[in-house]
Amino acid sequence: MIVSPIKLLLSLLFLSCIVSCNSVKCKSKRYLNHSISIEKTACFGTCPQYIMTINGAGEMQFNGKKFTKMDGNWKAQLEVKEKNQLFGEIEQAQLSKLADEYPTNYSDLPSTILTYSNGKIIKTIRIEGTHPAILDEIITKLESKIENAQWINLNTH
Repeated sequence: MIVSPIKLLLSLLFLSCIVSCNSVKCKSKRYLNHSISIEKTACFGTCPQYIMTINGAGEMQFNGKKFTKMDGNWKAQLEVKEKNQLFGEIEQAQLSKLADEYPTNYSDLPSTILTYSNGKIIKTIRIEGTHPAILDEIITKLESKIENAQWINLNTH
């Protein structure tokens, strides 16, 4: 039996679609058990107070408590590529090797609290004073996710 070139080409295209779909699914599940949250605490002024969490599916949850542009509960979704890049960079930062706390002697400064889980370990870092630059990089990335997301308001009116 001789297979026509058109049938062969269509078969190859079909198989490549199946393989590419499966590889996308695998990549989207890569960080499924991971999560990262950033929390900003109160100060003696008008410091923004909120907590934002991104889970391994790329779902973002934001809870604006005080002095934020978005009060209450909001949600957004990261693209798979963006989520994988974020968790890859966080994984490379090796947060588990950093101290749990970077304190300061000032009582009126807000804290930034990062909590990261990879499904095996949970690491929480409280940042107030001098700390490694990698933490600033992670904080900046998370804050940019807050600024650039297409948020959906979950608050009932």
